[in-house]
Amino acid sequence: MTDPKLRPLGTYETGVFDESAAEIPAYDPNTQRVFVVNANEATIDVLDISDPTNPNLIDQIDASSFGAVANSVAVNDDGIVAVAVEANNTQDPGTVVFFDADGNTLNQVTVGALPDMLTFTSDGTKVLVANEGEPNDDYTNDPEGSVSIIDISGGVQNLTQADVSTADFSDFIGREEELRNKGVRIYGPGSNAAQDLEPEFIAVDGNDTTAFVTLQENNAIAVVDIENANIVDVLPLGAKDYSRGLPSLTTFEFSDLPVLGTTEGGQEILLGGLSGLWY
Repeated sequence: MTDPKLRPLGTYETGVFDESAAEIPAYDPNTQRVFVVNANEATIDVLDISDPTNPNLIDQIDASSFGAVANSVAVNDDGIVAVAVEANNTQDPGTVVFFDADGNTLNQVTVGALPDMLTFTSDGTKVLVANEGEPNDDYTNDPEGSVSIIDISGGVQNLTQADVSTADFSDFIGREEELRNKGVRIYGPGSNAAQDLEPEFIAVDGNDTTAFVTLQENNAIAVVDIENANIVDVLPLGAKDYSRGLPSLTTFEFSDLPVLGTTEGGQEILLGGLSGLWY
């Protein structure tokens, strides 16, 4: 078997450097379109990649009428495009807006402060939104971080605010010292755990029952029960002591590996060895 090789097929350039003009992409295989967050222009750029060697900008969806700027975009198998839009005042609740693949607005709902990332469950019936809840510069306003769960199983056109559930960190208020002792970073001046924990990115398990949410500033992961919209745990990620120096690599030779069996072609299957250590 030959080693896989990656090579570029085509490139689309916005012509803008270092201004987040092409930040988050989402692909719709039904239309062969890529929806790209363009924070520089507060738009979702729509690219036609039916010819992947020549990506072509065919439309821009204006997000500015729904808030300040789009932060994230995702597409489900039905071609529903969900866009997370932060409010003009970052500490105010944000919005998730739904479009079809042609850029027509279908509906919108309110979510938590600073919706930074969103994703669909694999069955396409729910949208999970990481609401970061960043404070202002002087910490006079520090909204709570949360995860919004939007149920679109009844159809996006029929969506109401009642279809939005919020998983927050209220159960962890008063447990700040416990979290710190576990290794979770809680540091905001005058902020409790619900305010200080800031959801950043979401991964959903294959059963669409549990979500794992990075809390980047807190060096931790939140575990979310999707069905009940409840944060069940906050797990620390630990730390590495870089004062100990750079990692070193040592090769260990293993001989006389046990034979686990043979293939149909008579080739021996050997027990694998340890490939490396990191301290």
